[in-house]
Amino acid sequence: MHKALFFITAANFFLVSIFQSNAQTKPGANNLSLSGAYSDKPVLDRLQKSNRSVGLHGFAEIGGYIGSTWSLTPQAGYFVARRLITGLAIPFGKYSLDAGPLSTDRSQRIFSFAPEAYARYYIADIRVKPFIQLTGGGAFQRGRYQAIDQSWEKIRRVGPTGGVGIGLSWFPSKSWAIEGIYSRKFSTPSRWKDANESLRFRMGVSIFLN
Repeated sequence: MHKALFFITAANFFLVSIFQSNAQTKPGANNLSLSGAYSDKPVLDRLQKSNRSVGLHGFAEIGGYIGSTWSLTPQAGYFVARRLITGLAIPFGKYSLDAGPLSTDRSQRIFSFAPEAYARYYIADIRVKPFIQLTGGGAFQRGRYQAIDQSWEKIRRVGPTGGVGIGLSWFPSKSWAIEGIYSRKFSTPSRWKDANESLRFRMGVSIFLN
């Protein structure tokens, strides 16, 4: 997760550096480009009121003694104002752990599902757009774990959840973007690992429709 935070921080530092460099250019030199990928000149996009967006984001961690975790988040939204979108996201994922005979952990298979409303605001009109995001909804877990006597017991959990995130969107064209987001979830404490909460960094793609 530290790598994810470093990615977001470094990317924002890059943007600030570009703005500072551009501010020192000669009058009239208002457009700074790097290999055609970045420009501080406003670019065309579809982040207009009444437009729509669909997207898919996700991440996974595969490890032996720590188990395997994956999570995906399909989402769809509607722009209520310029660069401000609200909608519905449905994170779902799974955590699996096969504990060895000498391990203090217990073998687990836990599915997580968290339908939630979200609001996202894109901060700039440039090609690389920082954004902030708020979410709120419900968290559900279903699964089983292996008890001390080697029998499998059921897991059931229901509770509220919310979150805040920051990220970057890069627009190769006005109709779609590649995105990275780092988010922190807040929910009822649980003894069981939630895939949607533990994977704080996600990558994905959003498509913007008229």
